[in-house]
Amino acid sequence: MSQNNFCSSCGNKLEAGDKFCSSCGSSNQGKAIQNVQATKGATAKPVFILIAVLIITLVFIAVRAVDFSSLGSKENSTENLAQIDAKEATGEVREENKLIEVEQRGNTVGNISNLGLVAQHNEWVYFFEGHHLYKSKKDGSSRTRLNNDSSYYINVVDDWIYYCNGDDGDKIYKIKTDGSSRTRLNNDSSYYINVVDDWIYYCNGDDGDKIYKIKTDGSSRTRLNDDESLCLNVVGGWIYYSTQFEPGIYKIKTDGSSLMRFHDDICLSAHEINVVGDWIYYVDPYQDFKIFKMKTDGSGLTCLNDDKSFYINVVEDWIYYVNWDDSWRIYKIKTDGSGRTILNYDSSTDFSICVLDGWIYYFTSFDGFDDIYKMRMDGTQNQLFQTFQSS
Repeated sequence: MSQNNFCSSCGNKLEAGDKFCSSCGSSNQGKAIQNVQATKGATAKPVFILIAVLIITLVFIAVRAVDFSSLGSKENSTENLAQIDAKEATGEVREENKLIEVEQRGNTVGNISNLGLVAQHNEWVYFFEGHHLYKSKKDGSSRTRLNNDSSYYINVVDDWIYYCNGDDGDKIYKIKTDGSSRTRLNNDSSYYINVVDDWIYYCNGDDGDKIYKIKTDGSSRTRLNDDESLCLNVVGGWIYYSTQFEPGIYKIKTDGSSLMRFHDDICLSAHEINVVGDWIYYVDPYQDFKIFKMKTDGSGLTCLNDDKSFYINVVEDWIYYVNWDDSWRIYKIKTDGSGRTILNYDSSTDFSICVLDGWIYYFTSFDGFDDIYKMRMDGTQNQLFQTFQSS
C-alpha cells in the first residue's frame, strides 16, 4: 500500500521524491510526519488490544467470583439446614439470622389444662391409669408400671418424668423414665405444673394458690405473685393465668415482674386457658361456658361458639372440646369459630382430653372399668388404648 506524505507547514500533498513543497516552498518534512503517524498507529493498536484483553479478563474473574459465591451460598444453605435440624433437637433455631431459644416443655399447655394425664416423649406414651403412672408404646404395647403414686400433671423432659403425687398431698415428684430414682422435689400442695427448660412453675395450694417456681432439682423455690391463681400457662417467658374470684386474664413475666390484667370488665372468669401463638383461648363459666379468644396483648376479644364447652385443647388451627349440650361428645371447631364438627358419637369423657402426635386421648368409665381411648384428630380410627379396673 502506498504511503502519502504531506507538508508540515501547509498540509499540501507531496509527491514521492519532493524535497520542497510546491505550494509554500517549505523543506519537505512530510515523511517524518507520516512516519510519526504510522508509528503512533502501530503503537496504539497493541495498546487497544491489551486494554480489551484486560477488560475481558476482569469480567471473566468477576463472573467466576459470582459463581463461586453462589456455590458457597448453596453449600452454606445446605449446611445451615442440617445445623438447624440439629439445633431444633437441642432447643436452638435460627430465625432471620438470629439465634433464638426454643422452650423445652414437659407437656403442651392444652394437656396441662386437662390435668396432664397423658404425655409423650420419643416413642413412649406416659399416662395416668388406675391411680398409677404407666408407660407404653404408641400402639399400646409394652405397658409398664413406673410407680405406685396417683400421678397427674405429667411432664416429661429428657430422661425425667415430673408429676404431682396425689397420694402425698399433691407434692411434686420426679422419676426416671425407667421407673428409677423417684425423688420428692417440694413440700407444697402443687397444681397446674408446667415444666419449661430448667424450671417448674406451679400454683401453691398451701399459700393461697400463689404462683411459685423451683428448679428441676428442687432448689431456688421462689414466689412470683400474690394472686389466688388458676390455669397456668407458661409460654414465651410469660405466665398466663386467671384467678378464682377476680375477673380478667392476667400475665406476668417468669421472673415475677410486669404484671398485667386484661378485660376484667368482660371476662368474668377464665377457665381452661390455652395460650397458642399470639392468642389466648378460654372458657367463661359466667357466660354459659362458651369458648372465647383474645390476643396476648388483650385485643381482639371474640366469642367462638354457643356450646357449653369443657376440657378445651387447642392444637394449631383447631380447638378440641367436650360438648356438654351433646352428651359429652367430643367436637372440634376452627380457631376462627368455623368448621364445627362432631368427632365421635359415643358418650365420651367426664374429665379430660389430651392431644399428642396426631391422636386424641380421652377417658371413660363403664361397668367398673376405666378406659383410655384414642382416635385420630378427624375422628377416625377410634380405638381402645388401655383398660383397667376401677379401684
